Amino acid sequence: MARILAEAREYTRTPPPAGRIRSSPAGEGARLVRADGPGWSLAARTDDIALLLLDDKPHEVVPVGRGQELPALLEDLDRMARASS
Repeated sequence: MARILAEAREYTRTPPPAGRIRSSPAGEGARLVRADGPGWSLAARTDDIALLLLDDKPHEVVPVGRGQELPALLEDLDRMARASS
């Protein structure tokens, strides 16, 4: 989980290829953010937890709690997705 979040964080410093980060309205002022990397996908509402999906564990969904870093990461990913669309 830490490796995947680090890779997602790296997207905010070095933009990934087009389409790797997406964002759409989720209602109530929140956004739905999706990011994909090699072997993983992240899906989250900007006002809630994130869910990780791993290619090597196709029937498992890993929840990521809000914590201190997740809200800022989701906001940064959302900002990038909106800027590139």
